[in-house]
Amino acid sequence: ESLARVGTPFEEFVRFNIRRGEYASDGTPEPDDAEVERLVAERMASVRAFLPHQAERTRPNGRILAIRGVPIPNLGFVSLWTDITEQRHYEQLIESQNAELETRVRARTAELEAATARLDKVAAQLARSEERLRLILDAIPAMIAYVDASERYRFANRGYAAWFGLDKNSIAGKTIAEVFGASAYAQVRPHLEHAFAGEQVSYEYSRTD
Repeated sequence: ESLARVGTPFEEFVRFNIRRGEYASDGTPEPDDAEVERLVAERMASVRAFLPHQAERTRPNGRILAIRGVPIPNLGFVSLWTDITEQRHYEQLIESQNAELETRVRARTAELEAATARLDKVAAQLARSEERLRLILDAIPAMIAYVDASERYRFANRGYAAWFGLDKNSIAGKTIAEVFGASAYAQVRPHLEHAFAGEQVSYEYSRTD
């Protein structure tokens, strides 16, 4: 026989729901008679207070209900029950995905920080190696310079710069023509063309200035 009929005391709905575990916090159905009556009295006292209320409840079958009660003065109250199972499912899914994404971002950030630290260490080691190489090149009795494809100096050791009466730091960025002067540049220009073509070149030239 159905309880859902006009005239059924609300207390019977409460007792029915308690017996099938609707209100059990741990989801365990079939409380003993004393516990049933205690819960019925507790629920009915709350209902008779006619206070607005809003709550969520997970039913024994796993469905999640949002319950909102609004009192109507001198008449009773209206209760709205909404199944929000799917909504909560997607919220939990989004929360789980966000947590996973944050974990991945943290892990990736840690990897990048570690890689940056390694690169900084390598860069520092290279800088020290380059400085040692420059010291060696400045110390050896030879004239050494590096010129790029635009005939512009990128490096010259102390001996090379001194040959032209220049400081080794000031020679970088100058062209061969600027350093050699017009007369000497005219002598070496054909040899430079062979060198830029990828050939091994050996030559001599003279300068008087």
